[in-house]
Amino acid sequence: MKRVLCIITAILLIIAATPVSFAESGVKYTDIGNKRARLDKAEIVDGTALCDIDAQGLTIVELGREIFAYLPVESIEFPKGLEKIGYSAFLGCDKLESVEIPLTVRIIDTYAFSECYSLESVTIPETVEYIGEWAFDFGDLEVKVYEGSYAEEYCIVNGFDYILADKDCPHSEKISVITEYAACEYTGEEAEQCVACGKLTNRTVIKAKGHDFGLWSFEEGVRARECKSCGNSFEGFEREYTELPFTDVSEKEWYFESVRFCYTNSLVKGTSASSFAPKGSTTRAAVVQILSQYAGADLSAYTDSKFIDVSPSDWYAPCTAWAGENGIVNGNEKGEFMPKKNVSREQLTVILKNFADFMGYEYAETYTDVAREFSDADRVASWAKESMDWAVSLKIVNGVGAGKLDPKGLASRGQIAKMTAYFADIFEPETLYGYDRVVVFMIDGAGNFFKDAKTANIDKIFDLTAVSRASGPVNCMSERASVLTGTDGSVHGISHRDDAARDVYNERNGIKTFLGEVKEKYPEKEVACFASSLEISQLAEEEGGVYAPIDENELDNVVTDILCNEGGYLENNDPSLLFVEMRQVLQGGVHFEGGFGSSDYLMQLSLTDGYIGRIYNKYEELGRNENTLYLLITDHGGVIGGSSYTGDSDDELNSFIGIGGKGVNKDADLTGFSNTDLYGIILDVFGIDRPYTSISSKYNDLFIGE
Repeated sequence: MKRVLCIITAILLIIAATPVSFAESGVKYTDIGNKRARLDKAEIVDGTALCDIDAQGLTIVELGREIFAYLPVESIEFPKGLEKIGYSAFLGCDKLESVEIPLTVRIIDTYAFSECYSLESVTIPETVEYIGEWAFDFGDLEVKVYEGSYAEEYCIVNGFDYILADKDCPHSEKISVITEYAACEYTGEEAEQCVACGKLTNRTVIKAKGHDFGLWSFEEGVRARECKSCGNSFEGFEREYTELPFTDVSEKEWYFESVRFCYTNSLVKGTSASSFAPKGSTTRAAVVQILSQYAGADLSAYTDSKFIDVSPSDWYAPCTAWAGENGIVNGNEKGEFMPKKNVSREQLTVILKNFADFMGYEYAETYTDVAREFSDADRVASWAKESMDWAVSLKIVNGVGAGKLDPKGLASRGQIAKMTAYFADIFEPETLYGYDRVVVFMIDGAGNFFKDAKTANIDKIFDLTAVSRASGPVNCMSERASVLTGTDGSVHGISHRDDAARDVYNERNGIKTFLGEVKEKYPEKEVACFASSLEISQLAEEEGGVYAPIDENELDNVVTDILCNEGGYLENNDPSLLFVEMRQVLQGGVHFEGGFGSSDYLMQLSLTDGYIGRIYNKYEELGRNENTLYLLITDHGGVIGGSSYTGDSDDELNSFIGIGGKGVNKDADLTGFSNTDLYGIILDVFGIDRPYTSISSKYNDLFIGE
């Protein structure tokens, strides 16, 4: 199922992107990313469909729509690693007598082998996890499946006759097979297969290969590197660390996490395949090599070093020339760099401060006076005092114990790793705060009444809750637009509850909702909007996000069903940003006897709490909750005992904010929180600069460790 979800997600992203196609000699294929391709056209030679082609380093994982429909195909040469046989791929191939579906195939799409009248028998592997409608003409075909497989269940549900291929087989002879090839980020699978019947046993996971990264580049504040295997470019330092191969780095040591950070991000290498030598010293040449990689420097432009003791043939000549020309390192009075000399702790602080200035990092201009903290502060050289004060103040450098700084001591490899990792934390903090995704709930008309209702799920999910405030006198659509855009009505100009809202929005000089901002910044990320109101859906649709076509005033339980049902949206998609709007609370306030605050109204709040809990539990079932940030906002309330929600009383203006997930600071101060501030939180989490139109306030203590 994992692979099917990945394939379907990839297909959605492909549809949203403009593919790159290649065609030559009757062959056409489309690069769909991750060095994978869809075969759209192929040749038939002597009746054989030649699908196993050379795709210039890409792996053919899909056979495209109607690729061989109604063509004289008698047999098929499938590509290694094929995962999907597309819609009507072999429709009407009535000369096709036999087909051996590869074990790597997970999807057989609708009409894939329909009207293949010469096809008498087919065996559907256990690895197949989806079969489309009329993928085969089951009534005229001998279908062999395996007990307990998806194919058997498919036949049972649809009333198709089938034969168990593995029935009464002794499985006496077996061979090793690959049923799923591992990729950079995805695990594969290997198994033992019965020679007689094809039954798979001992199915075991093949570890993901991991990315094979090239060097960093750093342009216009963006750090990126490309994987040589999948071809994808990745921005920012990786914070999910690779398993270390070093036998001399224990998890109990203070430098363990720092070594993992440096190793994962290709900043510090080991001294061998299995050794890091954390207590060993580091040469000056090695330090500038680390910093050149950190900076993403193009060293091809640096050929001549200004230092007299660096030869053009030395391995460190380019990085030394780069560091010298950019003022990161200086030689001695003789013009020597002393590349093979081990770097001292005070020398390292000078180099790091020069490097921070070169990178344009900002920091305070006053520093701690180290003399007050360490008994050997007088041993710091005069030329290193400022940089040492700077490094200690920022906690890049700490003492070595017993109140000593040891400025003349040699910097060990473990210390270098610790300083480098902490340097990154200070000046390039992790975006997304470790979150893989953000889920946003907006509850229309709930105001601040959650405190009066039974809301077991909200109490469980949200670590931090507070009173929020509508941006101005309540106008239903206007306030929802304020939540989405981080502006008030005077800026976004939306006050309608019909199609005119979209027209006004489009005239707002590029103002975007947080959905649009995330989609523009990260076009490869999936952004989804499930809204109970048509106006919100229209705004999301206009911004090119994943748009869920919901009818006007769709019931909240229907929206929840679409998301959470078996085979529903969340099982097939994992959006980086999911926005869910629910409106039945507002309807309760307007139409229930007693209006806002009544017992029936509070019961509706409890029902809505149940819908939120169901979505949360679905994420839990799918194993996604650990790295998910949950946000809840209510746009406005209403007058207690009445149905009004368009005024400026406290009942109407007071609303509710909830924040939940790992790393959320439960003691953060949200006093004065406005509904427009939610917009800023979302952009901050995704590392997106706020546009000038935003009036969102910044809350600096929302996340622990930021």
